[in-house]
Amino acid sequence: MTYQFTRVDSKSRPFPPRKSHLRACRDAGDYVDSTAPVVAQGWLVWLEGVDDPDFGERESDYDYVELVYRYGCDEGEAVRLARRWLWDQIEIVET
Repeated sequence: MTYQFTRVDSKSRPFPPRKSHLRACRDAGDYVDSTAPVVAQGWLVWLEGVDDPDFGERESDYDYVELVYRYGCDEGEAVRLARRWLWDQIEIVET
């Protein structure tokens, strides 16, 4: 049996299957660490470009983007929210 982390929202599997559940979890953590700043920056750029944001046009991240907007988050706070959002999108599956 092997384990692999999957992004639920996109069904992508950015890492190969692993023999241990712990290794698959570490892959997920590495992915979150490297991706959260990019996601947060994307949210901040999107919010800069709109005067009256329509969060309904967002996919699965709409509630997190709304929090960034509503509370006027800086980049560090946006990264923390992006990390939470990414963990919500991750599932470790047996393959």
